[in-house]
Amino acid sequence: MITLLVLGTGGSIPTARRSPPGYWLDLDGRSVLIDPGPGAVGRLFKAGAGPESPDGIDTVLLSHLHLDHCADLAPLLFALHSPVLAADRPLTVAGPPGLRAYLERLEALYGDWLVPYRREIRPVELAAGARYGLPAEGAAPWPEAPGEATDTGAGLAVHPADHSETRFSRLNLCFRF
Repeated sequence: MITLLVLGTGGSIPTARRSPPGYWLDLDGRSVLIDPGPGAVGRLFKAGAGPESPDGIDTVLLSHLHLDHCADLAPLLFALHSPVLAADRPLTVAGPPGLRAYLERLEALYGDWLVPYRREIRPVELAAGARYGLPAEGAAPWPEAPGEATDTGAGLAVHPADHSETRFSRLNLCFRF
């Protein structure tokens, strides 16, 4: 079953009526935060329809690395640095090629403040044109290798997106679940 919660559909300029992008997806019991623009994480928990805390997020999925689509990744990682949170399963952070370098730049800027206290970060650079199977429940979503078998037939298809600005992401992505 798929449940989608829209956290924002606006652009880079927040207004009283529209917030920057952000989506939360429950995909067969896996909690996926998609394109968490500025304020998306707070809106997720305020909505009351998704996970109750950052512990409940299994995967962060980024279509590209513009701030209006990934600005809340750093605050989420900062929250996971707290010893108060108890989850110890890996957090998959998946996105376009260049994601690992982006995470390294965040680490250079903030140091261990963005290292989760109990959770390992598993970065996955997605390949356009690939399909990633949804693994068995309890396993880390979005495996490194495209096309792996799935337990439910559910998965993620990744496609290139036509986006005029490629300064931070040479390849911009769109997703089909």
